[in-house]
Amino acid sequence: MHTLAKEARQALEIQGFAVIPSLLDARSLDIVCAECERILETRCTCSQSTISQQLLNRGCILETCPEAASCSEASFASIRQAWPLSRSASAMLTAGELSGLACALFGSQAYLYNDQYIVKPPRSHSSGFAWHHDSQWLPDNAAYYPYISIWVALDDVDEDNGCLHILPKWRQPQTSPRDSAEHALPSESIVMSLTAGDAVVMTDKLWHCSGPNRSSHFRRAWMPQFSTQPITCQILKRPIALAIPVQ
Repeated sequence: MHTLAKEARQALEIQGFAVIPSLLDARSLDIVCAECERILETRCTCSQSTISQQLLNRGCILETCPEAASCSEASFASIRQAWPLSRSASAMLTAGELSGLACALFGSQAYLYNDQYIVKPPRSHSSGFAWHHDSQWLPDNAAYYPYISIWVALDDVDEDNGCLHILPKWRQPQTSPRDSAEHALPSESIVMSLTAGDAVVMTDKLWHCSGPNRSSHFRRAWMPQFSTQPITCQILKRPIALAIPVQ
C-alpha cells in the first residue's frame, strides 16, 4: 500500500485523480456487491421498471445510512453494521482497504465524510451526471477542508453503461465545461473505462461527469468520501454529514 499510495498521491497532485487497479479483491468485491444489492432490494421495491424509476428519482444515489449524519463514532458503527448493511464493508471504510488508502494519501488522519452507492438502471437515458466537481455541493456555511472521492467500480464500466469522464487538473476550467449539449464532452476529457474492483480517486475540485447507462444491466459503483478534517456547519458547529475518524 505504501508504494501504491505514494504513486497515487503524486498523481493526485499532478492531475487531480489517480487510478487504483484492483483496489478490491474478488472477496471484497463480492461483499460490497452483495451489500449494494440488499440496499437496492430494501429501498426500491416492485418490478424492475419501478425500481429503475425509483433510482432515477433518487438521482441514482443510494446513501448507506443517511440517518447517521452528525452521529457519534459509536452510533455510526452500530448503524453501519446493521442489516441490510455489512459489517465487513463497514470495516473496509474504517480500518481496511479504503480507509488505509485515504490516510496514506493524506499522510495524516482521515475522516469518513460520505458513503454511497451510485446505481444506474439499465437503458436509462436520463441517468447521466452533468459536469461537476464534488465540493460544489457544499453549503455556503460549511467550513471547507479538502476531501477525496474513492469511486470504486462494482461492474466493468465503459462508455456504453455510463463510465466517468474526467478533465485532468491541468485542463480544469473556472466554470462548468458544459456547453449547450447536456453532457457535451470536451476533447481533453479522459474516458475512465474500468474493470470491476478498480477505483478512481478524485480530489473534490476535479471536474468530471458520466454518461447514461445504455446497456441492459445495472451499473453499480461505490463512492465513499474522506476528508482531512471534519466538515462542519459554521453556524451550528456540527458536521454537515459524516465525520468518522478512520485508520
